[in-house]
Amino acid sequence: MRLNFFAQKLSSPPCKHKCHSTFLSGRELLRVAQVHSSSLKDKLPKVPLDAKNKLVLMGSGNNSASNGCDSKASAAAASEPPAKYESVDIDAERFARMLDAAKSTKQYEELQKLYTDMFKSPVAVCATFKVSPKQDGARSESPELKMDLVYLVLDSIKSLNVAAQKAVIRSVVNCLLDEGRGLLSKDRARCLFILLQVRT
Repeated sequence: MRLNFFAQKLSSPPCKHKCHSTFLSGRELLRVAQVHSSSLKDKLPKVPLDAKNKLVLMGSGNNSASNGCDSKASAAAASEPPAKYESVDIDAERFARMLDAAKSTKQYEELQKLYTDMFKSPVAVCATFKVSPKQDGARSESPELKMDLVYLVLDSIKSLNVAAQKAVIRSVVNCLLDEGRGLLSKDRARCLFILLQVRT
C-alpha cells in the first residue's frame, strides 16, 4: 500500500508550516488505511456459511454444470443398445488361400469385398479379429486378438491392386470416423490398435 497515495488524495488543510502542506502524520495515515481497508471488505461478496472446503476450479470437472453434462452423457451411453457383433467368417489359412488365388488370377474383387466387410465399422473389425467376439472387457497381459490373422491381413494390403487398396483406405478412414456406438468395453482400443497399423 502506498502511503503517499493517501497523503496526496486526503491531504490535511492548509497550514502555515510547509512540512504539513503535503503529507499526513503517521496517526492520520493509519486511520485512512483502516477506513480504506474496511471499504474494500464491504465491496467483496459474502462467502456462504457452507462453502468451507468446497473449492472448485474451472475445468476441473467438479462444477455442477459439468457434472450434469457428464451424468447425461453416461445415461445416454447406458441407454444405447449393444451393437450386433457379426464376425466375418475368415481365418488365417483361408485368407492365405484367397490371397494366392487372387495373385494368380489377377482377380481381386472377392478379396476387395472381404477387406471392405472387415473394415467397414469398429464393430466389424472387433468381430473379425477378436478371439471371442462377444467378450466384454480385456486382460492387461493380452489384447485377445487373432494376431496371426491381423498381421497377415495388414501385410497383404500391399499385394492388392490399386483399386482394392483404395477401397481398403476408404473403409479404414470411415471406420476411424465412426463413433463406434454400442461397442463392448475396451473394443474401441482394440479397433484403434489394428487400424493404426494399416500400411499401403
